[in-house]
Amino acid sequence: MFLLGEKGYKCIGRNDMGEPNDYLFCWESEIIPYIKENPKKFKDIFFNALHELFFYKKDKILGIYSVANHVFWCSYFINKASINLDIDLTEIINELSIIVDLNKDALRKDKRWAGAEWNSNNGLLEPIRRLLSRIVT
Repeated sequence: MFLLGEKGYKCIGRNDMGEPNDYLFCWESEIIPYIKENPKKFKDIFFNALHELFFYKKDKILGIYSVANHVFWCSYFINKASINLDIDLTEIINELSIIVDLNKDALRKDKRWAGAEWNSNNGLLEPIRRLLSRIVT
């Protein structure tokens, strides 16, 4: 899946990032250009992909983490006026908050990516909650 950075869909930006995908580079190089060419299609495609990630069986935590990052960057670029989208992220943010709460123990134990000990005392739970607190709707 593109939003996960799997297989041939990984956005290679910074090589020093220990992340599953370089989310910022992905947005700047792939998603924003797509939005500018297909603004009406993007909303449905984006929400469908995010909902699929909530139930990503191969790695549930990766799915949750990817949703949080993509929702954050979408919010960021809308607020910076880099993209002009008529999109309300409130519902997906609420769903994400509920899923994070339901999976908080697993997120707390996961020390991958931003959940590494140098960045968080609570695994991926802390960085995901930081992203949620920075999203402007």
